[in-house]
Amino acid sequence: MALKTIVQLYPMFTVMSTAVLALLLIVLTFLTVKINNKNDELQRNLDIIKRDKYVLDKMCIDYTVVYYIELNSGN
Repeated sequence: MALKTIVQLYPMFTVMSTAVLALLLIVLTFLTVKINNKNDELQRNLDIIKRDKYVLDKMCIDYTVVYYIELNSGN
C-alpha cells in the first residue's frame, strides 16, 4: 500500500527505481562474468600444478634431487 502511494505521489520514483535496478543487474552480470573467467584461469593453473606434481612424484622415485628451472626467467 505504501509503495502504491509513493508511486502515485512521485512518478519519478518508478523511473529512478527501475534505472537503479537495471544498473544493479548490469553490475551483477559483469561481476559474474569476471568471477567465472577468474575461476577458469585458476582451474587451468591448478591443472598445471597437478601435472607438474605428478611428474615430480614420478621422478623422485628414481632421483635423490630434482631441480625445477624456469627457462624463460632462469629461476
